Amino acid sequence: NGGRVSVGAGSGVPAMSDKLNTASMTIESWVWYDGTGREVIASRWGSGFPDQFNMICDPNGQFHYNSGGVGASGGNISGEHFPDKTWHHHVWQYDAAVGTMHRWYINGAFANSKDVGSSLAVASGTGFGIFSRADRAEDWRGKIAIVRIYNRALSAIEIKNHFELERGRFGV
Repeated sequence: NGGRVSVGAGSGVPAMSDKLNTASMTIESWVWYDGTGREVIASRWGSGFPDQFNMICDPNGQFHYNSGGVGASGGNISGEHFPDKTWHHHVWQYDAAVGTMHRWYINGAFANSKDVGSSLAVASGTGFGIFSRADRAEDWRGKIAIVRIYNRALSAIEIKNHFELERGRFGV
């Protein structure tokens, strides 16, 4: 409970920015929402913009996306609703190969998409928060199981296969 993964650009060799500074990327996770408050599944931040985008679960399992930063356009996308205290496979991807597209998948199925503007790739002053905003607001209070980060957009078939291979482990 209250766990968090912070993925910064770093300065090592190879730096995270070398691995994730791509035109496309995917963050995949298994999450269990406890239903007690507004909690972030994944977010991106950058210099002066701690909340460039957030994928959020609100009370009663409403999933949505919001954006207020550079290159991520604006607005909210209401999406999938999922019940509290249940495991869910959640995939977010940014795919520049088909424009500048965000896509969400829940439990192996396409949930929503939005064309959002310029690149969201990691650079020296940016990073990603998984299960928290960069400023530590709205930390995830449910459970977190598997987290995978890819430097490409997974295909819909790959996403469905990942869900099908692991769903029994989570009782879905």
